[in-house]
Amino acid sequence: MKKKICLILCLFITLIGVFALASCKDEQPPEHTHFFSEWMTSQASTCFATGVEIRTCACGEKETRIVALKEHNYGNFIPEITPTCIESGTVGHYKCSNCNKYFDINKSEIVNISIPLKPHTPGEWINEVPATCTEEGSLGYSICSVCKKQIDANNVVIENVVLPPTHDFSDWIPEIPATCVDGSLGHFTCSACNKNFDSDKSEIASLKIPATKDHSFSEWGKCVICGAPRPSEGLEYTLSVDGTYYILSSYGICKDKEVVIPTKYNNLPVKEIGDRAFCDVRITSVFIPDTITKIGSYAFKDDAFSIELKKVYINDLTAWCNIEFLSSYSNPLCSKGNLYLNGACVVNLIIPKDVNVINDNAFYGCYSLTNVVIPDSVTSIGSSAFDDCDSLTSITIPHSVTSIGSSAFEDCDGLTSITIPNSVTSIGSFAFSSCNSLTSIVIPDSVTSIGSCAFEFCDSLTSVYYISDSATWCNIRFEDYRSNPLHYADNFYLKENLVTELVIPDSVASISSYAFYGCDSLTSIVIPDSVTSIGSSAFEDCDNLTNVTIGNSVTSIGSSAFKDCDSLTSIVIPDGVTSISDYAFYDCDSLTSIVIPDSVTSIGSFAFYHCASLYSIKYTGTIIQWGNITKGSHWNTGNYKYTITYNYKADE
Repeated sequence: MKKKICLILCLFITLIGVFALASCKDEQPPEHTHFFSEWMTSQASTCFATGVEIRTCACGEKETRIVALKEHNYGNFIPEITPTCIESGTVGHYKCSNCNKYFDINKSEIVNISIPLKPHTPGEWINEVPATCTEEGSLGYSICSVCKKQIDANNVVIENVVLPPTHDFSDWIPEIPATCVDGSLGHFTCSACNKNFDSDKSEIASLKIPATKDHSFSEWGKCVICGAPRPSEGLEYTLSVDGTYYILSSYGICKDKEVVIPTKYNNLPVKEIGDRAFCDVRITSVFIPDTITKIGSYAFKDDAFSIELKKVYINDLTAWCNIEFLSSYSNPLCSKGNLYLNGACVVNLIIPKDVNVINDNAFYGCYSLTNVVIPDSVTSIGSSAFDDCDSLTSITIPHSVTSIGSSAFEDCDGLTSITIPNSVTSIGSFAFSSCNSLTSIVIPDSVTSIGSCAFEFCDSLTSVYYISDSATWCNIRFEDYRSNPLHYADNFYLKENLVTELVIPDSVASISSYAFYGCDSLTSIVIPDSVTSIGSSAFEDCDNLTNVTIGNSVTSIGSSAFKDCDSLTSIVIPDGVTSISDYAFYDCDSLTSIVIPDSVTSIGSFAFYHCASLYSIKYTGTIIQWGNITKGSHWNTGNYKYTITYNYKADE
């Protein structure tokens, strides 16, 4: 019984515990209220990304929120920059200072604001100048008018237009061994400059290999080694004052028609041929050895004019060029002889590059020459150097030559054109006189003086080409009217442009005498205020000149300044001119009116002689002042119709 009671009691206690536990589970803790901090920026908002803000409760709970995009900071509108050929441009735009992005005027985003470079603006095309072995050339190009850079035909910038010099080598010429005559080294020869080069293409100063033995003559008078003729016998010699060489003084008792002058006499060199040594001697040929350095006056003159000497033989062209010929008749070629070099007739003459000066009379009368090439080693061409070379049609003068001697090319009847290089400063008297076939000439701005009669009797000359401007031409010193090629040529070209309306540059202070003598291409002239004097015959014989404007600074008009200007109809002499020289307007037969200022104190003789059409002289002074002007003889002879207006004013 007790066990049952205990069991029931345990069950009861267990039930009470179960209910107690159940009631405890149903109870809830009190509710918690969060207290968050201020919103804190975790990631700032920009114009290209949203931001994030966070706040936190003391219990550790966190909240986040998204912050919207910011507006762009456009700033001021940046205008368009126009591109050029050296700098690219930009389109007009805004630029956000936050995100550095670009926007157009409507604030739409632009990915690229760059505007590409513009094409170059080419100027005048400059043609290619081929390089030679002596001078650099240049590519064809133009100059951009914007950036001033050199550009090719495809509008592409050329960093360097220079074409370096280049030689044109011949085939290899083998060595010729020396024997009783000089030999020559093996070499290449440039066909352009005629210089010689060894197998390594290094320049050779001299090809000569000196002779190693004497001639060996046979009983027939020929050298058995080289075939040279035996020296003539019976010639007379004189020992030099210093006793070191001989002078061939006369033909003596020699009977040879074909004279061979020896290199030696009595074991001393023969170096000179004396005055009149062969004068009036009837010989047909002469051999001049390379030992000869001087030939006296009239050594080969034929006073009887029964000329027979037609062949001159030499073995060394350099030695020949270095001979001092004391007169034109010193040269055995003077009778229109033919020159033979090593047995071959010289037609195309190539002066050796070791020659520095072509001596006076060096090729006087040489009939065989048709073409001459002068190397850049030569600095001057002597007087009568090529005088009377009738067959000469072409000559090449290098830029090393600074002077052309008197009569250098006189009577070269076959010469048709000549280009003076831009190094020559003086052209001697009669230099091209009587070159009857000469039609054109190119004169550079380096020329400062031209001697008397330099172009006398060049009757076929039609064109003069000057490679600079008229300012430089005005300063050339012409010795007389025949020194100016315009006297015959009529047509004057500046840089290949025919000059008809001449405006003298204001850098010119005076117009030299004969400056435009005979220039028929001129129709009008403007003389600036910088000019103070007009030289004698400056515009004489300009047949087509109709209009002349004379600057206010001119004080004197030289003699014959406008003589024979047949088309000139009127002239205004500016106030300031004090003298009108002799013949100033002589025979201007179309001149109808002239204005003379009261500054004029003298009018020269024949100043207005035979101006048959002159009907009006307008004088700015009074009748008394006119009477006080000194007037030369015949100043107005041949003028019968003119009237004089006194106190003339230009606005009347």
